[in-house]
Amino acid sequence: MVSVGAALTTLSALLHPAVFTWIISAWLWLTVVFANLAEAVAEGRGKAQAESLRRARTDTVALRLLDWRWGTDLRSARKEAGNSASPGAR
Repeated sequence: MVSVGAALTTLSALLHPAVFTWIISAWLWLTVVFANLAEAVAEGRGKAQAESLRRARTDTVALRLLDWRWGTDLRSARKEAGNSASPGAR
């Protein structure tokens, strides 16, 4: 919508030249350019975050304690390693 306003303001500045009209036109075009830049940056960050979350889901290793009872030393308990994508993972 801002691009339509910028185009109409530029057309008005061409038909009826005035300093104010040119300043407003330039301001609107800068708004269009920086809005597109901000959207592209946000999209890139979103894609990078989604990829990071996908990678973390498959690369995360969990240790499951087997036959552990309250008060047992964790270092001496039997452990089983598994990743987060394995069946049985919650």
